[in-house]
Amino acid sequence: MATKSCPQCDQQVPVACKSCPCGYIFISRKLLHAKQSQRLPPTSENRSDPKRRRTERIKRERIHTAVNRDLENRKRSRSNSQSEASRRGRGRPKTATTKKHEEEKEKQEKEVDMYANLSDEKAFVFSVALAEINRKIINQRLIL
Repeated sequence: MATKSCPQCDQQVPVACKSCPCGYIFISRKLLHAKQSQRLPPTSENRSDPKRRRTERIKRERIHTAVNRDLENRKRSRSNSQSEASRRGRGRPKTATTKKHEEEKEKQEKEVDMYANLSDEKAFVFSVALAEINRKIINQRLIL
C-alpha cells in the first residue's frame, strides 16, 4: 500500500486520504495551483497555468455579399432546372458494354443443355454422385 507521511505528526497515512487523523489537511496539487492562480493577477506573461480547452466550437460569421448570393442562386437554379435524364445523356457513348451484352447473348444461345436428353436412370446415378461429393465437401468444412 502506498503511504505518505504527515508533516505534523510523522504518521504514515494512505495516499488516497485527504487529511491526517491529527487534523492536518493534505492539499492536492490541483487545489494548490487554483489557489495560486487566484492570488496572482492574470497576465499574458504567466505561462505556468495549464491551457484551457475550448468546449464549444467557434462559429465563424459569414459575410453575405451580393456576389455570394448570386452564386448560390445560380447553383440552385441549375440543379433544379436540369433533370437527371438529360445529365445521363452526356459524354461518350459506351460501345464496349453493348458489345459485351451481345457476346453474352450469343453464348447463351450457343449453350445447349446436354443433360436434357438423359434417361431417368442416368439422372439418378448423377444425382447420387453429386450428393456424395457435396457430403464430402461439407465434412471437410466441418473438420477445418
